[in-house]
Amino acid sequence: MDTSVCASCPSQSTQRTTITCGSCQRRWHALCAKVPAKKARELQAKRVVWHCRDCLGRGAGFPAVLEPAGLDRGDGKRPDGLTIFPFRDGKCLTWDVTCVDTFADTVLVQSALNPGTAARLAEERKRQRYSELARRYIFEPVALETSGVYGPSAAALVQDLGRRISAQTGDRRETAWLRQRLSIAIARGNAVSILATAPYTGSEAAHKTSPTAQSGFTVQPQTGQKALQRAQERQVVHGTAELEVTARREEDQRSRPNVEFCKMAPEEEVASGEPTHGETVQELAAIVKALWSGRHKSESLHDLKNAMGRRHACFRDSAQQDAHKFLLCLLNSLHEELTDVSRKQMLREQGNDGVPESRAIKLLQDDSQSSSQSPISNLFGGQYKSTLRCVSCGNQSAKFEAFSHLSVPMPARASQCSFHECIQLFVEGDTISSWTCPECQSSDGATKRLDIRRLPPVLIIHIQRFYNDGAWKKNQSSVLFPLKNLDMSPHLATEDAHQQHHRYHLYGVVNHYGSMDSGHYTAFCRAPNTDRWHKYDDHQFWAGVSQLFLPSHSSTTVVLLFVWFMAAFGYYGLSIWFPEFIKMIKSRDYVTQAAYEIEARYVNKLFNGTIANRKYINSTFVNCTWADVTLNHVDFINCNIYRSVFTDIKSSRTVFLNSTLVENRFVDTDIYPNVRFRNCELRNNSFQAMVPGCQLDFDYNLHYVDVFQENLIGQLSLIPGSFVSSYLLDRVGRAKMIAGSLLISSGAGFFMWFLQTKIGVILFEAAFNMVFISGWNALDVLTTEAYPTQLRTTGYGFISSVSRVAGIVGTLTFGQFIDVNLAIPMLTTVAVLALGGLAAFRLPETKDVLI
Repeated sequence: MDTSVCASCPSQSTQRTTITCGSCQRRWHALCAKVPAKKARELQAKRVVWHCRDCLGRGAGFPAVLEPAGLDRGDGKRPDGLTIFPFRDGKCLTWDVTCVDTFADTVLVQSALNPGTAARLAEERKRQRYSELARRYIFEPVALETSGVYGPSAAALVQDLGRRISAQTGDRRETAWLRQRLSIAIARGNAVSILATAPYTGSEAAHKTSPTAQSGFTVQPQTGQKALQRAQERQVVHGTAELEVTARREEDQRSRPNVEFCKMAPEEEVASGEPTHGETVQELAAIVKALWSGRHKSESLHDLKNAMGRRHACFRDSAQQDAHKFLLCLLNSLHEELTDVSRKQMLREQGNDGVPESRAIKLLQDDSQSSSQSPISNLFGGQYKSTLRCVSCGNQSAKFEAFSHLSVPMPARASQCSFHECIQLFVEGDTISSWTCPECQSSDGATKRLDIRRLPPVLIIHIQRFYNDGAWKKNQSSVLFPLKNLDMSPHLATEDAHQQHHRYHLYGVVNHYGSMDSGHYTAFCRAPNTDRWHKYDDHQFWAGVSQLFLPSHSSTTVVLLFVWFMAAFGYYGLSIWFPEFIKMIKSRDYVTQAAYEIEARYVNKLFNGTIANRKYINSTFVNCTWADVTLNHVDFINCNIYRSVFTDIKSSRTVFLNSTLVENRFVDTDIYPNVRFRNCELRNNSFQAMVPGCQLDFDYNLHYVDVFQENLIGQLSLIPGSFVSSYLLDRVGRAKMIAGSLLISSGAGFFMWFLQTKIGVILFEAAFNMVFISGWNALDVLTTEAYPTQLRTTGYGFISSVSRVAGIVGTLTFGQFIDVNLAIPMLTTVAVLALGGLAAFRLPETKDVLI
């Protein structure tokens, strides 16, 4: 130690100091475990490991938190870090860094014989002290020696971290660079530790402790309270507010959390030395200020989202993310940035130049406490007591843990439940099977109970709706929650719980629609100044339509559009073709049954009543009277009509063709010269009191009851088809049901060639509808199930609209097939339905998909 002491304190270079491990004459031995300045030695190594964690969090999706709350081992100490999401084997990674003296008397001999002994023993001690964490987490002690030797666990972790970072950056040298940074960190830590023991002159100490611009901090002026009060008085309703079920304690209602966020950034010292320090706080504060300004209808979260993306890789792109996950990451980011980092920053900036001993010791002593306190922890942080009770001997092991939210389970098999039931299930805990009692060494397990000891001013509640029952399912039961005066006193485990005021008012709810894989979020928020509730939903129709063609849904959307178009084209086209074809058959049969009167002669004859389906050819009418007559399908061809009277006549499909009419009177009739007379000779005829109205021809003789019967039978045939589809949908599958139905309907189209009678058409339509409706119903179901909840209505509505367009096109197309060869509608039907059926095989099967 002569060299180190002389190097740090030239004034005492001639004084030889004899030091035993753990003490010295001045208690300035920097490498001693009992001196507070020892922390500086480990601080540099911790920062290197934290930097690796930060690289993984940004590039590999493993965000973590420093000194995680809730992992206190009982003596006030806790690990250095914890990943938020599972790191390996379904468990989160937690680690603790230590730097031990290679040449300490206690390990000097072992280190000489076996280098790395000090680090190995330190890792073993860490594992013993944090043995309980190993059951729930992957605990990795990181022990480094002052000589640069790694412990076994540290070496393996460094290798793993380097490999993971290399996988993200593509540079194979990441592991080597990581080892180099750790070596430099150990050397810097030793230097800082030793320099902290050297005394300074008064001027030097004053220079080192005076606040300068080099400290890396920016202090912003406070926001005026009047401006905040004016903002509170405005009735402002804007978008972007999303928390989970969130309640605020009644006595804290006046200090609204959004205003506190607004004041948080300028009042706290926010570090700007590193890219992300203070960025999240500043972006959130800017959003809250903009919302309360009332200048805009909505505010963009683009900058906040980008800030979160720089901290957490999972938020960099526009993929869907879990709101609960985002909330945890946001609170952790705010907590880290709002922690009192000024002490750490000053040590980092001035460590190489030295700081006064008292200043360094004070900073390092306060480091642990300050790193766990922030406005976030004060606002959202609570505490509960976790108690494990051995089922064999009854031995109890208790520890206190902090929480920022409560994740409460829901009762199983209940149509609805109350929030108090969920809280009761939460505190009752569950049974832990893989647990060994430290008292009786029994492995029979333990029961776990959680007792809430302290509640935060703002209580965030996460309702666990997803559960695993062989497959992941979602509990859709309703949770009854009071809007105001939620009394949490019965759930507190303190003696004065009922004497204190623990009532909460609900002011924010986030709803999730969807499954484990995807979904859509909406929010309901209460405006604190008006006490009115407002719904926030960013779903827009065309934005949803564009999502239908994203890579994850594009193939399904295209196939569904094609199948729907073909099915609707064929079905709606045939729906208009069937009744028209029946009318054509009836007209054809009607014509073949017409009565012909050829070269007949009528003199002074009275015609009344109904004359239907009759043709007068080369006939003569003299002084005849048609009174109160209905003429349906009556043709006068090459006839001569003289001095006759037509009165009160109603006609349809009646025509005078190549005839001669002389001195006739038409009174109160609808026989218009320009409509009924074609290529006729008209002389001295009078038309009086012509009946106004429609001059179109109607098939009065083609009984519309036939068309009604055809439609009725066609609709009735849909009933058995629907029953068949309901029976086979879950057995055969949606896609196979669609394909089979369309292909069978396509094959049935060939039988259209044999349709020659009305009965045949009606029977064919009934059979066709019964088969076709099965696939149509399956197509409805599959379209609904093919998309996540937030796209389901948009997807179904958009595809249904396209099918309606296809129906119109089919109707217009088949309308042209009435008077053409029967092969054309037959082949068209066969082709479109066959194409739709073949394409249906490309549809995803959704019968086993949970929604």
